[in-house]
Amino acid sequence: MPRKRPNTATFAETVAALPAAPAVSEEQREWAAERARNGLPGEAEFVDAQGRRWRLVRAMLDPRSARRLAGRADVLLAGHWLHELEEVPPARRQEFWQSVRKRLYVQEPPGHEAHEYASADGLVLLCVTECC
Repeated sequence: MPRKRPNTATFAETVAALPAAPAVSEEQREWAAERARNGLPGEAEFVDAQGRRWRLVRAMLDPRSARRLAGRADVLLAGHWLHELEEVPPARRQEFWQSVRKRLYVQEPPGHEAHEYASADGLVLLCVTECC
């Protein structure tokens, strides 16, 4: 059985020997900061208009799961992914779902997408966005 080779460099030395990260332009830094503040649905996290941070639980929900969640989610956001999303009140959720259900994932790329999010305080959000 071959012997294990002795480690000649420490972890700190190995890290120090790595090449430097490429420089990030000011424009790229501003774009990343803006995107972090106004995260788009489908991303790992975003902050809504009230300042609550939402963490992605499930992306691209199947229509059956999205339908169930439309009725029981604490918050339902809808709209075009490039614009401000609007909250759909509980009284209008069934009407909204009937207008969206036939267009969920039927096109290539999909016309509408549904994503489930959760907040740190246990609230559930369903985000249905129109893509194109």
